[in-house]
Amino acid sequence: MIFAAIALFILMIACINYMNLSTARAGRRAKEIGVRKTLRCQSGHANCQFLTESFLVALLAMVIAIAAVELLLPVFNTEFALDLQLPLGDPHMQLLLGAVLLIITLAAGSYPALTFVVSSGAGAQRAFAATGACYFCEKGWWFFQFAISVVLIIATLLVGRQLDFLRNKNLGFNDKQVVLVRLDNSEIRQNRFQFKDRLRSEPGVRAVSLMSGEPGGFHDTMSHEVTGLDEKPRLRTVFSDVDYAKTLDIPIVAGRDFSESFSADGQQSVLLNETAVRKLG
Repeated sequence: MIFAAIALFILMIACINYMNLSTARAGRRAKEIGVRKTLRCQSGHANCQFLTESFLVALLAMVIAIAAVELLLPVFNTEFALDLQLPLGDPHMQLLLGAVLLIITLAAGSYPALTFVVSSGAGAQRAFAATGACYFCEKGWWFFQFAISVVLIIATLLVGRQLDFLRNKNLGFNDKQVVLVRLDNSEIRQNRFQFKDRLRSEPGVRAVSLMSGEPGGFHDTMSHEVTGLDEKPRLRTVFSDVDYAKTLDIPIVAGRDFSESFSADGQQSVLLNETAVRKLG
């Protein structure tokens, strides 16, 4: 959806560019329109000409765009670990491309065509009177185009900062060289302790932990009774074995980690993160 929105904005900028460039060439086209008017060319024929020119430009651009997508899509998919396809043989895709071509032709070609309208009683010198009348309209197009460009630039900078944050932010645990296996197999789940021992015996495996969810992933939200508090705070909880913090290299800043030396750790002990400690006062 983000890519589609960006593409739509860029397409709108391109249409506005085409309209502005077409009207900017009004002086060059004045002689042509004047000669056609002298030869009693009807306004509808002139409009058709501009729409046809717009259609041919849009069609050529679409062919170049499809060729560029076919050429660059494998590189894009590899770079972003995606599997995007361009199903040109799909009737729905063909219908979409046809609709886009028609809309772009009308959007980019209608304004120049209306700008170059030649009224039936006007001479060649008045053929472009509409250009002056549309001065504020053209300024509005320029402003709209500039606004979209600014929004896209700001969005690009923000997304860049977000990606940099995701790459460099200290998550509080080690996510490198860690494999997360979801136990959606009932037989493995019933024999999870044997499964854990088998994994630990594999060469190259440093630590294994059984858990209900990874940090920032799946968790349960429960109300807890805390001594000294009248209300029951709702905390996000993860159930794990004694190897949870060790496997994910989660630092213990105070107190101790879970240990098999304490039998109560299996049922009654908890580890709180710093946010929970602050929330509980």
